[in-house]
Amino acid sequence: MPEIREGSVTVVLSDSIEVPANAGKLSPDEVRLVPKTRPGLGLACAQAATEMQKRGSEFAVPGVTAEELRRRGEQAELIDEAIEDVGIIYATLKQANLIIDAAAQELLGKVNDQVNVLGKHDPSIVARFSAVTEYFAKKSAKPAKPAKPATEA
Repeated sequence: MPEIREGSVTVVLSDSIEVPANAGKLSPDEVRLVPKTRPGLGLACAQAATEMQKRGSEFAVPGVTAEELRRRGEQAELIDEAIEDVGIIYATLKQANLIIDAAAQELLGKVNDQVNVLGKHDPSIVARFSAVTEYFAKKSAKPAKPAKPATEA
């Protein structure tokens, strides 16, 4: 199965997906030169391949076979689906990150509160927990916004 690795993440793709060797290695300028496609490419390729097969030599396109056109169209659809799946996984990981960070910050906040209380009697505690006090001294991130209530249609 094709794999794409980056850092601690490995994405394993279906065997039916062929990742071009130069994928991930193009410069921004090279990416801009790759023609953009429209939605429905896979369906259009499949329909054209079917018609080419029906017509046989009556409709021959130099350098294009019905089989190759169908295969390329299927590849386009499969990679689109994989990208959508990775997008869902990305959104899940982003939410997991928010939840994990919030839990860690809540615990660290309790430590900070204790450092502030005990630090009034023993200033060396504040120095020993300087990473904690400096973290909370920084300008805080924007607080979470309350969710908007769902409106009925």
